Amino acid sequence: MEFFTWDKPVLTVYRERQPTPEREPFAVIQTRRLTVSITGDVTIEGKMQDSFVLMGDIDYVSSEEGKNDKYVVCWFDPK
Repeated sequence: MEFFTWDKPVLTVYRERQPTPEREPFAVIQTRRLTVSITGDVTIEGKMQDSFVLMGDIDYVSSEEGKNDKYVVCWFDPK
């Protein structure tokens, strides 16, 4: 199992729409720490610690409509 950690990243969240992907994020989130773990069977899990929304409506993800969508989350790694 591999762990990756970023301190104070800003995450941008996009809905994955096919065949035309969205180009504007629907939410932007600041978090104190982002940890991503990858297991041997290529399962990826992420955990955000102490986060808050800078822009958008992240509650959409847990809504009935949002549960059926797929998402792309991006963040900048200055290393």
